[in-house]
Amino acid sequence: MGSGISYLFWNGLFLAFLLLTSGSFSWNKWLTGWLEAISKGNQFYFYYIFLMFQLYLIFPLVLKLFELFKKHLNLLLALSSIGYLGQVLLSGRQP
Repeated sequence: MGSGISYLFWNGLFLAFLLLTSGSFSWNKWLTGWLEAISKGNQFYFYYIFLMFQLYLIFPLVLKLFELFKKHLNLLLALSSIGYLGQVLLSGRQP
């Protein structure tokens, strides 16, 4: 909770600074930019915090998955590798 509040605060402050220094500050631009930045995490600054939130949410699920497949970790590795390869092939990018 504490890091979420600081993320919201610093994101808003930094966006206000960027808009003020560019000379195009308006509350409408600030609010739409801030809402987009916190909902999508698509700004170049503080992206790592948005990623960290995702990891905090997913990590307990990954631990539970490892506990369930404790005796079959090689199978889990093979399935995740096949899933990743399928995702790369479907997206058309090079691995």
